[in-house]
Amino acid sequence: MLSYELQTATAMKVIMSCPEWINFVRDFNNPDGFLFSQSNVLMELEKQILAADDNHTGASFAFVMRQCQQILQKSK
Repeated sequence: MLSYELQTATAMKVIMSCPEWINFVRDFNNPDGFLFSQSNVLMELEKQILAADDNHTGASFAFVMRQCQQILQKSK
């Protein structure tokens, strides 16, 4: 399994632990993207994901969040 796949799996575990986060990530459409959004929900989610896997740059976090969003949208 590739590094980003492991990071995506870890992030999905965190996201799936809270219905609010599931909806937030699935429906996220902020023009600032995951990288620059100042959403309080995203900041709390990021804190929890980084507690589970602190091996992220800003870009890798945004990429993984888009991967998670795709997964959640496909399963809708």
